[in-house]
Amino acid sequence: MKGLLQGLYTLCEWVMRLTILNILWVVFSLMGAILLGFFPATAAMFEITRKWLKGETDIPIFKYFWAAYKKYFVKANLLGTVVAITGIFLYIDFSFFSSLEGFAFKVLTALVMLVSIIYFVLLIYIFPVFVTYEINLFQTIKFACLLGVYRPLSTIGILLGSILLYFLFSTFTPVLVFFGGSLTSIMMMWVSRSTFFKIKNKYSTEETV
Repeated sequence: MKGLLQGLYTLCEWVMRLTILNILWVVFSLMGAILLGFFPATAAMFEITRKWLKGETDIPIFKYFWAAYKKYFVKANLLGTVVAITGIFLYIDFSFFSSLEGFAFKVLTALVMLVSIIYFVLLIYIFPVFVTYEINLFQTIKFACLLGVYRPLSTIGILLGSILLYFLFSTFTPVLVFFGGSLTSIMMMWVSRSTFFKIKNKYSTEETV
């Protein structure tokens, strides 16, 4: 009974942490009128989950979230702008080339699809890399892409985890409301950190894992 109660207490603690973090993510995204708030709020959320995975589970969540939000506000918005504009251009190019006939346009469509796959891989790793390494925006984007190439199994693991969470959120809507962002971030951060540890000797970047 003592072990059961301890397990229930630990479960309740994590439910509370994940709920608070998800609420903060939503609130601070809205505070920045979504466009300016989403990227720094997401970076702050990944920063908190990174600390939890390092064993720092007793940190004051609001204090550290607010500090990370301010710290990453400009840099995260710059990164988000680059990523968003790239995605828009890829979508426009794909829509344009796929609507035209001819072998050349089919080849261009295939190339855009290939670049889109790399772009999707970038989206998977961009925030874990962003909050883990003290590197500039170009290096962040490059490293995030390289992770998907060199560690395909980790990428597949994140994709499978995302699919499972999608079915969970689709089946139980309250789970999405209270844990949508926080559960996703802790899953992605957990897989990414294991990847970072495996390849850290291959890169000369300054680590803060």
